[in-house]
Amino acid sequence: MEVALGQYLKVGPVKALAKICPLLKGVGMATVAISFIMCTYYILIISWALYYLVSSFQSPLPWHSCNNTWNHPETCTDSHTINNTTDSASQQFFDYQVLQKTSGLDNLGNIRWELFGLLVLAWVIVYFCIFKGIKWTGKPQQVQVLPRLWTPCTYGQEFGRPAGSICGTAGFFCQVVYFTALFPYVVLLAMLINNTQLPGALDGINYFVNPRWEKLKEVQVWVYAAVQVFNSLGIGFGSLIAMASYNKSNNKILKDTLAISLTNTGTSILSGFVIFSAFGYMSQLINVPIHEIAVDGPGLVFVIYPEAFVTTPVSPLWAVLFFIMLLFLGLDSQFAMVEVMVTSLMDSQSKHLLKYLRRKEFVVLAVCMVAFLLGIPNVTQGGIYVFQLMDHYTAQVSIVFLTFFEVLAVFWFYGVSRLSQNITEMLGKPPNIYFRVCWLVLSPVLILILAVFVVLNFEPVRYGTYNYPKWAQGLGWVIALASLVWIPVGAFHTLLTSKGSFCKRLTKSITPVVPTCESEQTEAAVPDPSLAVPTRGMSPPLQVEVLKSTFV
Repeated sequence: MEVALGQYLKVGPVKALAKICPLLKGVGMATVAISFIMCTYYILIISWALYYLVSSFQSPLPWHSCNNTWNHPETCTDSHTINNTTDSASQQFFDYQVLQKTSGLDNLGNIRWELFGLLVLAWVIVYFCIFKGIKWTGKPQQVQVLPRLWTPCTYGQEFGRPAGSICGTAGFFCQVVYFTALFPYVVLLAMLINNTQLPGALDGINYFVNPRWEKLKEVQVWVYAAVQVFNSLGIGFGSLIAMASYNKSNNKILKDTLAISLTNTGTSILSGFVIFSAFGYMSQLINVPIHEIAVDGPGLVFVIYPEAFVTTPVSPLWAVLFFIMLLFLGLDSQFAMVEVMVTSLMDSQSKHLLKYLRRKEFVVLAVCMVAFLLGIPNVTQGGIYVFQLMDHYTAQVSIVFLTFFEVLAVFWFYGVSRLSQNITEMLGKPPNIYFRVCWLVLSPVLILILAVFVVLNFEPVRYGTYNYPKWAQGLGWVIALASLVWIPVGAFHTLLTSKGSFCKRLTKSITPVVPTCESEQTEAAVPDPSLAVPTRGMSPPLQVEVLKSTFV
Protein backbone atom coordinates (compact mmCIF):
# COMPACT_ATOMS: atom_id res chain seq x y z
CA MET A 1 0.00 0.00 0.00
CA GLU A 2 2.69 2.51 0.99
CA VAL A 3 4.88 1.64 -1.99
CA ALA A 4 1.91 2.04 -4.35
CA LEU A 5 1.03 5.46 -2.91
CA GLY A 6 4.57 6.77 -3.15
CA GLN A 7 5.09 5.47 -6.67
CA TYR A 8 1.77 6.83 -7.97
CA LEU A 9 1.76 10.25 -6.31
CA LYS A 10 5.50 10.95 -6.63
CA VAL A 11 5.58 12.81 -3.31
CA GLY A 12 6.63 12.14 0.27
CA PRO A 13 4.28 11.01 3.06
CA VAL A 14 3.06 14.50 4.04
CA LYS A 15 1.72 15.48 0.63
CA ALA A 16 0.63 11.93 -0.18
CA LEU A 17 -1.74 11.72 2.81
CA ALA A 18 -2.90 15.30 2.28
CA LYS A 19 -3.99 14.46 -1.27
CA ILE A 20 -5.76 11.16 -0.64
CA CYS A 21 -7.56 12.31 2.53
CA PRO A 22 -7.20 15.98 3.54
CA LEU A 23 -8.94 15.30 6.87
CA LEU A 24 -6.14 12.91 7.91
CA LYS A 25 -3.26 14.82 6.37
CA GLY A 26 -1.78 14.90 9.87
CA VAL A 27 -0.99 11.19 9.48
CA GLY A 28 1.68 12.09 6.93
CA MET A 29 3.09 14.71 9.28
CA ALA A 30 3.04 12.15 12.10
CA THR A 31 5.08 9.65 10.03
CA VAL A 32 7.70 12.33 9.42
CA ALA A 33 7.69 13.30 13.10
CA ILE A 34 8.14 9.72 14.30
CA SER A 35 10.97 9.10 11.81
CA PHE A 36 12.73 12.29 12.86
CA ILE A 37 12.37 11.50 16.58
CA MET A 38 13.76 8.01 15.96
CA CYS A 39 16.74 9.26 13.97
CA THR A 40 17.78 11.48 16.93
CA TYR A 41 18.31 8.51 19.25
CA TYR A 42 18.69 5.53 16.89
CA ILE A 43 22.06 6.84 15.75
CA LEU A 44 23.32 6.15 19.27
CA ILE A 45 23.47 2.48 18.27
CA ILE A 46 25.91 3.46 15.52
CA SER A 47 28.00 5.37 18.07
CA TRP A 48 28.10 2.36 20.39
CA ALA A 49 29.01 0.10 17.46
CA LEU A 50 31.91 2.42 16.59
CA TYR A 51 33.11 2.37 20.20
CA TYR A 52 33.05 -1.43 20.32
CA LEU A 53 34.66 -1.64 16.89
CA VAL A 54 37.64 0.44 18.01
CA SER A 55 37.86 -1.52 21.28
CA SER A 56 37.90 -4.85 19.41
CA PHE A 57 41.34 -4.25 17.87
CA GLN A 58 43.14 -5.79 20.83
CA SER A 59 43.71 -9.19 22.35
CA PRO A 60 42.32 -10.17 24.73
CA LEU A 61 39.11 -8.21 24.31
CA PRO A 62 38.61 -5.54 27.00
CA TRP A 63 35.47 -7.27 28.35
CA HIS A 64 37.39 -10.53 28.72
CA SER A 65 37.81 -10.38 32.51
CA CYS A 66 37.17 -8.34 35.65
CA ASN A 67 40.78 -7.13 35.92
CA ASN A 68 40.13 -3.63 34.57
CA THR A 69 39.99 -0.20 36.15
CA TRP A 70 36.26 0.19 35.45
CA ASN A 71 35.23 -3.14 37.01
CA HIS A 72 33.64 -3.47 40.44
CA PRO A 73 35.48 -6.59 41.66
CA GLU A 74 33.01 -7.32 44.45
CA THR A 75 30.11 -7.73 41.98
CA CYS A 76 31.94 -8.82 38.82
CA THR A 77 32.12 -12.30 37.32
CA ASP A 78 33.93 -13.36 34.17
CA SER A 79 30.75 -14.75 32.59
CA HIS A 80 27.00 -14.32 32.58
CA THR A 81 25.09 -15.56 35.65
CA ILE A 82 21.47 -15.61 36.81
CA ASN A 83 22.49 -14.08 40.13
CA ASN A 84 20.94 -10.62 40.46
CA THR A 85 23.72 -9.45 42.79
CA THR A 86 26.55 -9.89 40.27
CA ASP A 87 27.28 -8.71 36.73
CA SER A 88 29.36 -10.25 33.98
CA ALA A 89 32.56 -8.56 32.81
CA SER A 90 30.81 -7.81 29.52
CA GLN A 91 27.90 -6.14 31.34
CA GLN A 92 30.24 -4.01 33.44
CA PHE A 93 32.22 -2.96 30.37
CA PHE A 94 29.00 -1.68 28.79
CA ASP A 95 27.69 -0.06 31.99
CA TYR A 96 30.83 1.40 33.56
CA GLN A 97 33.21 1.92 30.63
CA VAL A 98 31.07 2.65 27.57
CA LEU A 99 28.11 4.36 29.25
CA GLN A 100 29.50 5.20 32.70
CA LYS A 101 25.83 5.15 33.61
CA THR A 102 24.34 6.96 36.56
CA SER A 103 21.69 5.82 39.01
CA GLY A 104 18.70 6.96 36.97
CA LEU A 105 17.01 9.41 34.63
CA ASP A 106 16.98 12.13 37.27
CA ASN A 107 20.79 12.13 37.25
CA LEU A 108 22.08 12.49 33.68
CA GLY A 109 25.62 13.33 34.82
CA ASN A 110 28.23 14.66 32.42
CA ILE A 111 28.63 14.25 28.68
CA ARG A 112 30.57 11.14 27.65
CA TRP A 113 33.02 12.92 25.36
CA GLU A 114 34.16 9.72 23.65
CA LEU A 115 30.56 8.94 22.71
CA PHE A 116 29.98 12.58 21.78
CA GLY A 117 32.89 12.44 19.31
CA LEU A 118 31.60 9.17 17.88
CA LEU A 119 28.13 10.71 17.57
CA VAL A 120 29.65 13.52 15.51
CA LEU A 121 31.49 10.97 13.37
CA ALA A 122 28.31 8.95 12.85
CA TRP A 123 26.40 12.00 11.65
CA VAL A 124 29.27 12.98 9.34
CA ILE A 125 29.14 9.51 7.77
CA VAL A 126 25.36 9.70 7.38
CA TYR A 127 25.51 13.16 5.82
CA PHE A 128 28.17 12.37 3.23
CA CYS A 129 26.31 9.22 2.23
CA ILE A 130 22.96 10.93 1.57
CA PHE A 131 23.66 14.64 1.00
CA LYS A 132 23.14 14.27 -2.76
CA GLY A 133 19.75 12.72 -2.10
CA ILE A 134 18.18 9.47 -3.24
CA LYS A 135 19.89 9.59 -6.62
CA TRP A 136 23.16 8.68 -4.86
CA THR A 137 21.71 5.45 -3.51
CA GLY A 138 20.30 3.87 -6.63
CA LYS A 139 21.71 1.71 -9.39
CA PRO A 140 24.74 3.38 -10.96
CA GLN A 141 24.15 4.28 -14.57
CA GLN A 142 24.94 7.24 -16.82
CA VAL A 143 21.62 8.87 -17.70
CA GLN A 144 20.44 12.40 -18.23
CA VAL A 145 18.76 14.04 -15.23
CA LEU A 146 15.24 14.88 -16.42
CA PRO A 147 11.93 15.34 -14.60
CA ARG A 148 10.03 12.06 -14.39
CA LEU A 149 7.25 11.78 -16.98
CA TRP A 150 4.20 9.94 -15.72
CA THR A 151 2.72 7.30 -17.99
CA PRO A 152 -0.08 7.57 -18.88
CA CYS A 153 -0.52 10.52 -16.48
CA THR A 154 1.95 13.35 -15.91
CA TYR A 155 0.88 13.73 -12.29
CA GLY A 156 3.82 14.29 -9.96
CA GLN A 157 6.11 15.77 -12.59
CA GLU A 158 5.92 19.17 -10.94
CA PHE A 159 7.74 17.82 -7.91
CA GLY A 160 10.92 17.24 -9.87
CA ARG A 161 11.41 13.54 -9.21
CA PRO A 162 14.41 12.34 -11.26
CA ALA A 163 13.96 9.87 -14.07
CA GLY A 164 14.96 6.35 -13.20
CA SER A 165 17.54 5.39 -10.62
CA ILE A 166 20.11 8.08 -11.22
CA CYS A 167 23.61 8.17 -9.90
CA GLY A 168 25.35 10.23 -12.51
CA THR A 169 29.02 10.31 -11.58
CA ALA A 170 28.32 9.14 -8.03
CA GLY A 171 28.80 5.47 -8.77
CA PHE A 172 31.18 5.02 -5.86
CA PHE A 173 28.59 5.93 -3.27
CA CYS A 174 26.01 3.74 -5.01
CA GLN A 175 28.38 0.82 -4.64
CA VAL A 176 28.87 1.76 -0.97
CA VAL A 177 25.12 1.39 -0.34
CA TYR A 178 25.04 -2.00 -2.05
CA PHE A 179 28.02 -3.07 0.06
CA THR A 180 26.45 -1.93 3.34
CA ALA A 181 23.29 -3.87 2.46
CA LEU A 182 24.95 -7.13 1.38
CA PHE A 183 28.01 -7.33 3.63
CA PRO A 184 25.96 -8.21 6.77
CA TYR A 185 24.76 -11.41 5.07
CA VAL A 186 28.34 -12.48 4.45
CA VAL A 187 29.17 -11.88 8.12
CA LEU A 188 26.04 -13.71 9.33
CA LEU A 189 26.85 -16.77 7.21
CA ALA A 190 30.47 -16.77 8.41
CA MET A 191 29.37 -16.47 12.04
CA LEU A 192 26.82 -19.27 11.62
CA ILE A 193 29.46 -21.60 10.19
CA ASN A 194 31.80 -20.73 13.06
CA ASN A 195 29.12 -21.05 15.76
CA THR A 196 27.89 -24.46 14.63
CA GLN A 197 31.37 -25.86 15.31
CA LEU A 198 31.21 -24.80 18.97
CA PRO A 199 30.02 -27.19 21.70
CA GLY A 200 26.38 -26.73 22.65
CA ALA A 201 25.50 -24.80 19.47
CA LEU A 202 23.06 -27.48 18.29
CA ASP A 203 21.20 -27.27 21.60
CA GLY A 204 20.66 -23.57 21.00
CA ILE A 205 19.47 -24.17 17.43
CA ASN A 206 17.12 -26.89 18.68
CA TYR A 207 15.71 -24.41 21.21
CA PHE A 208 15.16 -21.91 18.39
CA VAL A 209 13.38 -24.26 15.95
CA ASN A 210 11.10 -25.76 18.62
CA PRO A 211 8.90 -22.86 19.71
CA ARG A 212 6.68 -22.88 22.77
CA TRP A 213 3.29 -22.91 21.06
CA GLU A 214 1.41 -22.02 24.25
CA LYS A 215 2.93 -18.53 24.00
CA LEU A 216 0.63 -17.86 21.04
CA LYS A 217 -2.23 -17.59 23.52
CA GLU A 218 -0.62 -14.49 25.04
CA VAL A 219 -1.77 -11.26 23.41
CA GLN A 220 1.45 -9.46 24.31
CA VAL A 221 3.41 -11.87 22.10
CA TRP A 222 1.33 -10.79 19.10
CA VAL A 223 1.80 -7.12 19.99
CA TYR A 224 5.59 -7.56 20.18
CA ALA A 225 5.55 -9.44 16.87
CA ALA A 226 3.54 -6.71 15.13
CA VAL A 227 5.79 -3.95 16.46
CA GLN A 228 8.82 -5.92 15.29
CA VAL A 229 7.35 -6.24 11.78
CA PHE A 230 6.53 -2.51 11.67
CA ASN A 231 10.08 -1.62 12.66
CA SER A 232 11.89 -4.16 10.46
CA LEU A 233 9.88 -3.35 7.32
CA GLY A 234 9.61 0.38 8.00
CA ILE A 235 5.81 0.36 7.96
CA GLY A 236 4.31 3.61 9.22
CA PHE A 237 7.59 5.52 9.29
CA GLY A 238 7.09 7.16 5.89
CA SER A 239 10.30 5.72 4.48
CA LEU A 240 8.53 3.37 2.06
CA ILE A 241 6.42 6.21 0.64
CA ALA A 242 9.42 8.53 0.38
CA MET A 243 11.65 5.97 -1.33
CA ALA A 244 8.90 4.70 -3.65
CA SER A 245 8.25 8.25 -4.85
CA TYR A 246 11.48 7.95 -6.86
CA ASN A 247 10.40 4.73 -8.61
CA LYS A 248 9.58 4.50 -12.26
CA SER A 249 5.87 4.80 -12.93
CA ASN A 250 5.64 1.21 -14.18
CA ASN A 251 7.87 -0.31 -11.51
CA LYS A 252 6.67 -3.78 -10.46
CA ILE A 253 5.24 -3.06 -6.99
CA LEU A 254 4.26 -6.64 -6.18
CA LYS A 255 7.73 -7.89 -7.05
CA ASP A 256 9.36 -5.31 -4.76
CA THR A 257 7.05 -5.86 -1.79
CA LEU A 258 7.32 -9.63 -2.09
CA ALA A 259 11.11 -9.39 -2.24
CA ILE A 260 11.22 -7.09 0.79
CA SER A 261 8.91 -9.32 2.85
CA LEU A 262 10.70 -12.56 1.99
CA THR A 263 14.13 -11.01 2.52
CA ASN A 264 13.05 -9.65 5.90
CA THR A 265 11.69 -13.04 6.97
CA GLY A 266 14.77 -14.87 5.71
CA THR A 267 17.08 -12.44 7.47
CA SER A 268 15.19 -12.88 10.75
CA ILE A 269 15.44 -16.67 10.50
CA LEU A 270 19.14 -16.54 9.61
CA SER A 271 19.83 -14.16 12.49
CA GLY A 272 17.91 -16.46 14.82
CA PHE A 273 20.16 -19.40 13.91
CA VAL A 274 23.26 -17.27 14.46
CA ILE A 275 22.14 -15.87 17.81
CA PHE A 276 20.76 -19.07 19.32
CA SER A 277 23.73 -21.14 18.23
CA ALA A 278 25.84 -18.72 20.28
CA PHE A 279 23.35 -18.95 23.16
CA GLY A 280 23.64 -22.74 23.12
CA TYR A 281 27.41 -22.48 23.32
CA MET A 282 27.22 -20.00 26.22
CA SER A 283 24.62 -22.14 28.00
CA GLN A 284 26.93 -25.14 28.02
CA LEU A 285 29.96 -23.05 28.89
CA ILE A 286 28.51 -21.36 32.00
CA ASN A 287 25.82 -23.93 32.84
CA VAL A 288 22.90 -21.51 32.56
CA PRO A 289 19.58 -22.34 30.79
CA ILE A 290 19.18 -20.74 27.38
CA HIS A 291 15.99 -18.90 28.31
CA GLU A 292 17.90 -17.20 31.14
CA ILE A 293 20.54 -15.91 28.71
CA ALA A 294 18.22 -14.40 26.11
CA VAL A 295 17.51 -10.72 26.75
CA ASP A 296 15.92 -7.87 24.83
CA GLY A 297 17.03 -4.34 24.14
CA PRO A 298 20.63 -3.19 23.57
CA GLY A 299 21.91 -5.81 26.02
CA LEU A 300 21.64 -8.54 23.38
CA VAL A 301 24.13 -7.06 20.91
CA PHE A 302 26.32 -5.07 23.31
CA VAL A 303 26.49 -7.45 26.29
CA ILE A 304 25.44 -11.04 25.59
CA TYR A 305 26.83 -11.54 22.10
CA PRO A 306 30.19 -9.82 22.74
CA GLU A 307 30.56 -12.13 25.72
CA ALA A 308 30.23 -15.10 23.37
CA PHE A 309 33.25 -13.88 21.39
CA VAL A 310 35.56 -13.98 24.39
CA THR A 311 36.12 -17.76 24.37
CA THR A 312 35.91 -18.34 20.62
CA PRO A 313 39.07 -18.79 18.53
CA VAL A 314 40.42 -15.55 17.02
CA SER A 315 37.91 -13.55 19.11
CA PRO A 316 39.07 -10.05 17.99
CA LEU A 317 38.42 -10.95 14.34
CA TRP A 318 34.84 -12.06 15.01
CA ALA A 319 34.22 -9.02 17.19
CA VAL A 320 35.47 -6.66 14.46
CA LEU A 321 33.31 -8.35 11.80
CA PHE A 322 30.25 -8.32 14.05
CA PHE A 323 30.45 -4.63 14.88
CA ILE A 324 31.20 -3.66 11.27
CA MET A 325 28.03 -5.53 10.34
CA LEU A 326 26.10 -3.74 13.08
CA LEU A 327 27.48 -0.41 11.88
CA PHE A 328 26.31 -1.02 8.31
CA LEU A 329 22.86 -2.15 9.43
CA GLY A 330 22.48 0.97 11.56
CA LEU A 331 23.61 3.27 8.76
CA ASP A 332 21.11 1.83 6.26
CA SER A 333 18.24 2.37 8.72
CA GLN A 334 19.46 5.87 9.52
CA PHE A 335 19.63 6.78 5.82
CA ALA A 336 15.93 5.97 5.38
CA MET A 337 14.75 7.93 8.43
CA VAL A 338 16.68 11.06 7.50
CA GLU A 339 15.55 10.83 3.87
CA VAL A 340 11.90 10.87 5.03
CA MET A 341 12.41 14.26 6.65
CA VAL A 342 14.40 15.67 3.74
CA THR A 343 11.93 14.46 1.10
CA SER A 344 8.96 15.89 2.99
CA LEU A 345 10.65 19.26 3.46
CA MET A 346 11.60 19.48 -0.20
CA ASP A 347 8.09 18.50 -1.29
CA SER A 348 6.33 21.13 0.80
CA GLN A 349 8.84 23.92 1.44
CA SER A 350 11.43 23.65 -1.31
CA LYS A 351 11.02 27.25 -2.53
CA HIS A 352 11.44 28.78 0.92
CA LEU A 353 14.26 26.44 1.91
CA LEU A 354 16.23 26.90 -1.29
CA LYS A 355 15.72 30.65 -1.09
CA TYR A 356 17.82 30.79 2.08
CA LEU A 357 19.87 27.57 1.97
CA ARG A 358 20.43 27.69 -1.83
CA ARG A 359 21.15 23.98 -2.30
CA LYS A 360 19.53 20.73 -1.24
CA GLU A 361 22.85 19.65 0.29
CA PHE A 362 22.48 22.43 2.86
CA VAL A 363 18.92 21.32 3.63
CA VAL A 364 20.25 17.84 4.41
CA LEU A 365 22.99 19.42 6.52
CA ALA A 366 20.42 21.45 8.49
CA VAL A 367 18.33 18.33 9.19
CA CYS A 368 21.40 16.41 10.36
CA MET A 369 22.54 19.30 12.57
CA VAL A 370 19.16 19.65 14.30
CA ALA A 371 18.89 15.89 14.84
CA PHE A 372 22.44 15.83 16.21
CA LEU A 373 21.71 18.59 18.74
CA LEU A 374 18.52 16.87 19.90
CA GLY A 375 20.45 13.62 20.35
CA ILE A 376 23.12 15.01 22.69
CA PRO A 377 21.23 13.97 25.90
CA ASN A 378 21.67 10.36 24.76
CA VAL A 379 25.46 10.60 25.11
CA THR A 380 25.41 11.78 28.72
CA GLN A 381 26.22 9.34 31.52
CA GLY A 382 22.50 8.80 32.02
CA GLY A 383 21.81 8.71 28.29
CA ILE A 384 20.84 5.04 28.29
CA TYR A 385 17.74 5.93 30.31
CA VAL A 386 16.81 8.61 27.78
CA PHE A 387 17.39 6.14 24.93
CA GLN A 388 15.21 3.44 26.49
CA LEU A 389 12.43 5.92 27.31
CA MET A 390 12.27 7.32 23.77
CA ASP A 391 12.49 3.91 22.12
CA HIS A 392 9.68 2.45 24.24
CA TYR A 393 7.17 5.23 23.60
CA THR A 394 8.13 5.95 19.98
CA ALA A 395 8.91 2.60 18.35
CA GLN A 396 6.41 0.56 20.38
CA VAL A 397 3.47 2.79 21.35
CA SER A 398 3.13 5.56 18.76
CA ILE A 399 3.69 3.42 15.69
CA VAL A 400 0.67 1.15 16.30
CA PHE A 401 -1.80 4.05 16.56
CA LEU A 402 -0.19 5.84 13.63
CA THR A 403 -0.54 2.84 11.31
CA PHE A 404 -4.21 2.46 12.27
CA PHE A 405 -5.01 6.01 11.13
CA GLU A 406 -2.91 5.47 8.02
CA VAL A 407 -4.89 2.41 6.89
CA LEU A 408 -8.10 4.26 7.82
CA ALA A 409 -7.15 7.16 5.54
CA VAL A 410 -6.06 5.00 2.61
CA PHE A 411 -8.40 2.01 2.68
CA TRP A 412 -11.66 3.51 3.92
CA PHE A 413 -11.58 7.22 3.03
CA TYR A 414 -9.51 7.10 -0.15
CA GLY A 415 -10.96 3.69 -0.93
CA VAL A 416 -9.71 0.32 -2.05
CA SER A 417 -11.30 0.86 -5.46
CA ARG A 418 -9.32 4.06 -6.08
CA LEU A 419 -6.09 2.44 -4.89
CA SER A 420 -6.76 -0.53 -7.17
CA GLN A 421 -7.39 1.85 -10.06
CA ASN A 422 -4.07 3.62 -9.38
CA ILE A 423 -2.23 0.31 -9.43
CA THR A 424 -4.01 -0.67 -12.66
CA GLU A 425 -2.87 2.59 -14.27
CA MET A 426 0.73 1.88 -13.26
CA LEU A 427 0.96 -1.85 -13.94
CA GLY A 428 -1.77 -2.46 -16.50
CA LYS A 429 -3.65 -4.95 -14.30
CA PRO A 430 -5.55 -4.65 -11.02
CA PRO A 431 -4.39 -6.20 -7.71
CA ASN A 432 -5.86 -9.62 -6.99
CA ILE A 433 -8.70 -10.33 -4.58
CA TYR A 434 -6.34 -11.26 -1.74
CA PHE A 435 -4.89 -7.75 -1.52
CA ARG A 436 -8.30 -6.09 -1.81
CA VAL A 437 -9.75 -8.17 1.04
CA CYS A 438 -6.71 -7.48 3.21
CA TRP A 439 -6.92 -3.75 2.51
CA LEU A 440 -10.66 -3.49 3.08
CA VAL A 441 -11.12 -5.73 6.13
CA LEU A 442 -8.18 -7.63 7.56
CA SER A 443 -5.56 -4.88 7.90
CA PRO A 444 -7.80 -2.25 9.57
CA VAL A 445 -9.40 -4.78 11.93
CA LEU A 446 -6.13 -6.43 12.98
CA ILE A 447 -4.36 -3.12 13.58
CA LEU A 448 -7.35 -1.83 15.57
CA ILE A 449 -7.21 -4.94 17.76
CA LEU A 450 -3.46 -4.41 18.25
CA ALA A 451 -4.02 -0.76 19.22
CA VAL A 452 -6.65 -1.77 21.80
CA PHE A 453 -4.39 -4.38 23.37
CA VAL A 454 -1.44 -1.99 23.42
CA VAL A 455 -3.53 0.17 25.76
CA LEU A 456 -5.02 -2.68 27.80
CA ASN A 457 -1.72 -4.53 28.27
CA PHE A 458 0.52 -1.50 28.45
CA GLU A 459 3.76 -2.13 30.31
CA PRO A 460 5.65 0.87 31.74
CA VAL A 461 9.15 1.37 30.45
CA ARG A 462 12.04 -0.08 32.41
CA TYR A 463 15.74 -0.62 31.94
CA GLY A 464 17.04 -3.78 33.57
CA THR A 465 16.07 -3.54 37.24
CA TYR A 466 15.56 0.24 37.06
CA ASN A 467 11.94 1.37 37.25
CA TYR A 468 11.25 4.80 35.83
CA PRO A 469 9.55 7.34 38.14
CA LYS A 470 6.02 8.58 37.49
CA TRP A 471 7.17 11.85 35.97
CA ALA A 472 9.35 9.94 33.50
CA GLN A 473 6.35 7.87 32.43
CA GLY A 474 4.47 11.11 31.82
CA LEU A 475 7.41 12.41 29.80
CA GLY A 476 7.25 9.23 27.74
CA TRP A 477 3.63 9.88 26.82
CA VAL A 478 4.59 13.43 25.83
CA ILE A 479 7.19 11.90 23.49
CA ALA A 480 4.53 9.56 22.07
CA LEU A 481 2.12 12.45 21.54
CA ALA A 482 4.82 14.53 19.83
CA SER A 483 4.12 12.49 16.70
CA LEU A 484 0.47 11.53 17.23
CA VAL A 485 -0.69 15.08 18.01
CA TRP A 486 -0.29 16.03 14.34
CA ILE A 487 -3.27 13.83 13.42
CA PRO A 488 -5.93 15.88 15.28
CA VAL A 489 -4.08 19.12 14.51
CA GLY A 490 -4.17 18.34 10.79
CA ALA A 491 -7.87 17.45 10.92
CA PHE A 492 -8.72 20.66 12.81
CA HIS A 493 -6.70 22.75 10.35
CA THR A 494 -8.44 21.21 7.34
CA LEU A 495 -11.92 21.83 8.75
CA LEU A 496 -11.00 25.34 9.89
CA THR A 497 -9.59 26.49 6.56
CA SER A 498 -12.34 24.99 4.39
CA LYS A 499 -15.35 27.06 3.32
CA GLY A 500 -19.06 26.36 3.67
CA SER A 501 -21.16 24.64 6.30
CA PHE A 502 -19.70 22.00 8.61
CA CYS A 503 -21.22 19.20 6.53
CA LYS A 504 -19.72 20.62 3.35
CA ARG A 505 -16.36 21.05 5.01
CA LEU A 506 -16.43 17.49 6.31
CA THR A 507 -17.44 16.10 2.92
CA LYS A 508 -14.70 18.06 1.18
CA SER A 509 -12.13 16.99 3.77
CA ILE A 510 -12.64 13.28 3.02
CA THR A 511 -12.69 13.80 -0.76
CA PRO A 512 -9.36 12.98 -2.47
CA VAL A 513 -7.67 15.66 -4.55
CA VAL A 514 -5.75 13.16 -6.66
CA PRO A 515 -6.43 13.45 -10.41
CA THR A 516 -6.98 10.21 -12.26
CA CYS A 517 -5.81 9.37 -15.74
CA GLU A 518 -9.38 8.73 -16.89
CA SER A 519 -10.48 12.27 -16.11
CA GLU A 520 -7.42 13.72 -17.82
CA GLN A 521 -7.90 11.60 -20.90
CA THR A 522 -11.62 12.48 -21.06
CA GLU A 523 -10.82 16.17 -20.93
CA ALA A 524 -8.07 15.78 -23.50
CA ALA A 525 -10.40 13.91 -25.84
CA VAL A 526 -12.73 16.91 -26.27
CA PRO A 527 -11.60 18.80 -29.42
CA ASP A 528 -11.08 22.54 -29.29
CA PRO A 529 -12.83 24.17 -32.30
CA SER A 530 -10.45 27.10 -32.19
CA LEU A 531 -7.57 24.78 -33.04
CA ALA A 532 -9.23 23.29 -36.15
CA VAL A 533 -7.16 23.50 -39.34
CA PRO A 534 -9.21 24.65 -42.37
CA THR A 535 -8.39 22.50 -45.39
CA ARG A 536 -11.58 22.88 -47.50
CA GLY A 537 -10.89 24.35 -50.91
CA MET A 538 -7.23 23.29 -50.92
CA SER A 539 -5.80 20.93 -53.47
CA PRO A 540 -5.19 17.34 -52.20
CA PRO A 541 -1.37 17.73 -52.18
CA LEU A 542 -1.69 20.97 -50.21
CA GLN A 543 -4.11 19.35 -47.75
CA VAL A 544 -1.60 16.55 -47.14
CA GLU A 545 1.22 19.03 -46.61
CA VAL A 546 -0.83 21.07 -44.11
CA LEU A 547 -1.86 18.00 -42.13
CA LYS A 548 1.75 16.76 -42.02
CA SER A 549 2.90 19.97 -40.37
CA THR A 550 -0.07 20.17 -37.99
CA PHE A 551 0.09 18.74 -34.45
CA VAL A 552 -3.20 16.94 -33.87
